[in-house]
Amino acid sequence: MGFNEETGICDHFKEPLIHALNKGKVNIKDNPYYTKIKNRNNIILLGDTIGDLQMASGINHDTCLSIGFYNAKDNSINEEYKKMYDIVVTNDGSLDVINFIIEAMTVKFD
Repeated sequence: MGFNEETGICDHFKEPLIHALNKGKVNIKDNPYYTKIKNRNNIILLGDTIGDLQMASGINHDTCLSIGFYNAKDNSINEEYKKMYDIVVTNDGSLDVINFIIEAMTVKFD
């Protein structure tokens, strides 16, 4: 997204435009952010559709922990989500599980 410098309001979109249907196809190698992650071997993937599981395709990694957000009016967990995602957060749940995982990974051992 591009923001107006005077108002701070989003007034345009920058290329490449990333949307729900192309998240896994956008080439991040041309992005300056890529230099920060290119040597990392693990991915935490967050998504709210089955299609979001493709976001890690094309990125070299050893481990991908997938966390799916599933919200259903009847409070049931879709069986497909349970099969496809490693962790499923339901009922508009919090990010506590993600924060816990990140905190656990950043603990320094002596």
